[in-house]
Amino acid sequence: MRSSKPIQNLGRFLLGVLISIIAIIILLYKVDWSQVLLAFENFDWRIVPQFMIAYLVSAAARAMASRKLLENRPTVAQSFTSLAEGYLLNNLFPFRLGDLGRAYLLSRKSGISMIQVLSANVIERIIDLILAAGLLISTFPLIFEMAWIRPVAYITFAIMISALISLFLILRFRNAVHAFMEHRLSQSSYLSNLILPRLYSALDGLSALGNLRDLAIIQLWMLASWFFNILAFMVVLKNFFPSAHFYWAVFIVGVVSFAAAIPSAPAAIGVLEGAVVVALTFLGMPSGPALAYGVALHFLAIMMTTILGVFSLSRETESIWKIYERLISQREDMAKG
Repeated sequence: MRSSKPIQNLGRFLLGVLISIIAIIILLYKVDWSQVLLAFENFDWRIVPQFMIAYLVSAAARAMASRKLLENRPTVAQSFTSLAEGYLLNNLFPFRLGDLGRAYLLSRKSGISMIQVLSANVIERIIDLILAAGLLISTFPLIFEMAWIRPVAYITFAIMISALISLFLILRFRNAVHAFMEHRLSQSSYLSNLILPRLYSALDGLSALGNLRDLAIIQLWMLASWFFNILAFMVVLKNFFPSAHFYWAVFIVGVVSFAAAIPSAPAAIGVLEGAVVVALTFLGMPSGPALAYGVALHFLAIMMTTILGVFSLSRETESIWKIYERLISQREDMAKG
């Protein structure tokens, strides 16, 4: 059994790399590279500071939402640096270890249990999916008629909203949930000892969602993060497509957000560019400048995550490779338990 785990991990990693390679090959053969090069020749580097500011504000707002999810127990600096470190680790390592790394590093800095931090991160992802679905739905009437994709977006949106409401109700009445689970597991001391402590820790980590005022504040911070992220996309988009409308950037961000769930090589190489090209093709734009935009956008995002992540990791006591080893160990422990 032990020997099968590395093989499974290798299989997942190779699948992600294969998908990235396929995406890159398709782009290589389907795109007019003379248009790509021409688009880059006209790139205005003066937009870079604007992108950096919008990206920085978006990350700061997300860090504030993360902090509020944990009832303001981490400091602002702890939330922000952990987020930046997570982004960098996702760019460097497979299996989206940056998400786990962000939780591990924030837990270590703040003293909050890792289960609580991971629980908060799960809620953050649910809110992201709700907003991504909402973005796509809001742009459909402005872009095209696609009967098959509308129900998918509506269903996704409904499922995520239902999940958020269910979590709110569970946390609002968590004492009743505690009593119910204790009663159900009372016949097995093994299950009781295994499940109940983790359940209590997870519910404690999500207690902010049991308060409507706190939930509203979290939503506002998340909306601010998404708005400035869209603004960052728009700043670069205008450079390649001067006639672009703001809803184009909204649509592209929505498509890229769902594409991020597709397995890929670290940093989503190839997959992000492919998602951008697909989105702009639906908007009627040529694939050459679309790819140039995707590459420029990805490069600037990696540049920002590298700057912020390296600065944040330089303040850690462990090397990046030591952190990687700890994350692999944590991941295996979680898979077993």
